[in-house]
Amino acid sequence: MRSILTRVTMENLAELQKFMSTDMPPEFDSYTPKLQLVLEEFLVNIFNYAYSGSPGPLEVQRRLVNFDGEPHISVLVRDWGPAFDPFIDSPPPDLSSPVEDRPIGGLGVHLVKSLATHYSYIRVNEANTLEIWFRQPTPSAAKV
Repeated sequence: MRSILTRVTMENLAELQKFMSTDMPPEFDSYTPKLQLVLEEFLVNIFNYAYSGSPGPLEVQRRLVNFDGEPHISVLVRDWGPAFDPFIDSPPPDLSSPVEDRPIGGLGVHLVKSLATHYSYIRVNEANTLEIWFRQPTPSAAKV
């Protein structure tokens, strides 16, 4: 398991994305861009909403897990802002209006849900904990 405890700031985004890609297991290497995108979506929201645009504590973990009998890579993101389950509490995105008529933003959680194999939220010890799982790509899917 790789883990980092830092402060969420926009300046730390590059460092956290590098953390996500360093020492990636070869069988999950093709997922690095997805993991970085998922991390970016959550970090921007945590920075803007959990800590109201101020730096705040953040923990990120990446680990290999066996989920539903299959190998997965897991990304865990933990913050100590107010309780907020983005998978339930975020408003649904407007996917029916033309793109030019939609407000900017609001697609991050939808994007994460569409990329991830599984996702969860739990509030424990005054911390929001998000965990996102990605199934190991099959050899044919990794080439796509």
